[in-house]
Amino acid sequence: MLNDFFSDRTPPQVIITSKPALLSNQGWFTFRFYCKDTCSFECTLALQGNIPVYSQCNTKRYLANNLQNGITYVFGVRGTDDVGNQGNPVTYTWKVGEQKLMA
Repeated sequence: MLNDFFSDRTPPQVIITSKPALLSNQGWFTFRFYCKDTCSFECTLALQGNIPVYSQCNTKRYLANNLQNGITYVFGVRGTDDVGNQGNPVTYTWKVGEQKLMA
């Protein structure tokens, strides 16, 4: 008897659907993303040039807050499917510019 089986080695693909402008004056932003397959997510937010540290973010959104003027940030998200395949991180880099004070 010959057993046929399929070994899934295809990593999931994550797509960022909501991100700030390349130069933003917002002190916070909610990133939104999804996975083409069923997967769990890990996210990171780091200053540009720093080593990213990923942690779970399974809500399909990530709130980046307390963002400082003049700083360039890198947001990253990666997915892991239900058989353990981990996708490459998808990253987005932007700079926070002058934030207008509310009168």
